[in-house]
Amino acid sequence: MSQSPREAASLTASSDYFRNWDALGLMISRGSSFSGRERHCLFLNTNGPRFADISAAAELDLLDDGRAVAMADWDQDGDLDLLLANRTAPRLRLLRNDLPRENHFLALRLEGRDCNRDAIGARVELHTAGSQPRRLIETVRAGDGFLTQSSKWLHFGLGKSENIQRLLVRWPGSTAWEEFHGLQADQRYQLTQGSGEPELVEKTALAELVAEPPSLPKSSDKARVVLTRRRTFPQLEFLSFEGESSSLLSGQSKPVLVNLWASWCLPCLEELREYSNRRDELEQAGLHVAALCTDELDTSTGGDLEAAQEFLSKIDFPFTSGRATTQAVSRITALHHQIFYKERPLPLPCSFLLDGQGRLAVIYRGKVTVDQLLQDLPLLNASPETLDEQAFPVPGHFVFRGPGINPLSLVRAYRDGGYLEDARQELQEVLANVPEGSAEKVEGSAGPSGKFFADVYRELATLEAELGNGNASLAAWRQAARSDPGNPALAVSLALADARQGQQDEATRQLEALTQQFPEQPGIWRMVGAAWLQMQDVSRAVEHFARAVELAPEDVAARFDLASGLQLQGDAQPAIAEYETILQSHPSHAQALNNLAWLLATHPVAQFRDGMRGVELAQRACQATQEQIPVFLGTLGAAHAEAGNFPDAVRVTAQALRLARGMGEDNLASQLADRLKLHQQGLPYHQPPR
Repeated sequence: MSQSPREAASLTASSDYFRNWDALGLMISRGSSFSGRERHCLFLNTNGPRFADISAAAELDLLDDGRAVAMADWDQDGDLDLLLANRTAPRLRLLRNDLPRENHFLALRLEGRDCNRDAIGARVELHTAGSQPRRLIETVRAGDGFLTQSSKWLHFGLGKSENIQRLLVRWPGSTAWEEFHGLQADQRYQLTQGSGEPELVEKTALAELVAEPPSLPKSSDKARVVLTRRRTFPQLEFLSFEGESSSLLSGQSKPVLVNLWASWCLPCLEELREYSNRRDELEQAGLHVAALCTDELDTSTGGDLEAAQEFLSKIDFPFTSGRATTQAVSRITALHHQIFYKERPLPLPCSFLLDGQGRLAVIYRGKVTVDQLLQDLPLLNASPETLDEQAFPVPGHFVFRGPGINPLSLVRAYRDGGYLEDARQELQEVLANVPEGSAEKVEGSAGPSGKFFADVYRELATLEAELGNGNASLAAWRQAARSDPGNPALAVSLALADARQGQQDEATRQLEALTQQFPEQPGIWRMVGAAWLQMQDVSRAVEHFARAVELAPEDVAARFDLASGLQLQGDAQPAIAEYETILQSHPSHAQALNNLAWLLATHPVAQFRDGMRGVELAQRACQATQEQIPVFLGTLGAAHAEAGNFPDAVRVTAQALRLARGMGEDNLASQLADRLKLHQQGLPYHQPPR
């Protein structure tokens, strides 16, 4: 089974790596623990072949979902304390080392003069005297762990020795050692480059910290969340109780509270009754309410649409009301999950306060009173500083304001949910909100703004293609290329879009312009070759891959592209030669092993077939991928059949078929099923002649 470079790339470790991170992030967002709820560990160096686990004895075997640990002599008593940062509460722990201290220490802070001020990279050697002299070495580092910067004080544990014989410093950028004299154990010193003399540092006064267990708020579904950056609320259709469809926000230019409720939910009923009783206050404040009943979406709760309608009539509900659809709730949930990393089902009642432009401003999980709504309405026109004060539950000072939320993340959330029209609307709103005059600055610019809009138009182009709007997709690709003109990948995407719309000459012109612009860059020749391959012009693809190999003979990826292209073109002999060249320098190159094995097992011309060699190569490919790639296993089955070993051919092909079906690879599964029938009949599989 020969693979194109694009198909082969899907099997690379890098794609698996990023796919696994996406899967892990989704698991965490749905409640899993990054650490697997494993306790913290602390190991003691016993100066022997093993370490001792003292986690429990040191009271460090905590269940926190830890991320980083930093060391510092916080209380300046000569031993190191630990600061732990966690994903979950408590976000920060200080573990103070208060064990009785019988040993000695020396603490040093370095200051550079001819090098960087913090002396990052300086190496310090301390020599002790006595019956068991020791040489201790420390280095000043900028960061010493994941998300961690420990104290830049160098801490030397001297054990029982208190006699410091020598102390040498090699400063960054220097090959010479500077010696410092007169240091005594159990002291803290500053060493300044070029001085040769240590300067004693006295203890500094610290704020007194009181140890206490973390106080966590009670878990609750109820919350009020003020958004500092608003998101466009999706356009929703809902049904009247009689079954007529209406658009929720059509024609609305004033604030709206979208409320989800159910007839069995007592807080919901209390909330709606209050809205009805205080109608005049809400209308005077300019707030409209749209109450959508969810009774028919979950029959297990005992919801009753007739009872819901009767209740609204009884309280003379004066605002918009109706039945929520599955699609409407799904779109709201998609938006909610995009805002909150941790995915949780929407509680009832649940309300969403929108400003006059249809943007989500405040989320209320649980019952919200009219007083709270009247208090929050001024936030719709508040300054960013006021929104920050309301959004964060604890007081503090901003060192800087974080970057804005990338609107493309919501677009991708809608796409993942299958709401392509909502995704397109979100993209169009991003483009509509460009400040007047800035589009000209963006277009034709390779700066950050240009790259951002290139990403927006790229997303729009992809969406339009998925919606079947080829011309609109092509127009969006043109805008993307103009927004970031120095991006070769965008130029290639535009050429492919032209080709899909039948503009072959324009596609050819653009691809040729790229190789003329970058004649000595093998990566460009590979990229253009891959484009020709997508456009079904294998001969041109091979020409470009060959040029890439000519420019970079040691580039294994380029040579693999060429070998794959030659194989697709039917040039068996040169393809074999290229694969063999790859395997000489990279004997574990799984794709090369597989493709060469496939060629040797299934080529229509007998002179190129070698079943035994194919088995050997395919086995190596399968071993390199832990027998988890059905394509590779299928190749091994075909090679066994060519070698006349049909029991193994049947066994391995059946294994490949099970894997392919489990992965949802229907086309591959169909091919494997056909070949399995051949092997069960004692027949090998050969590709049809070209």
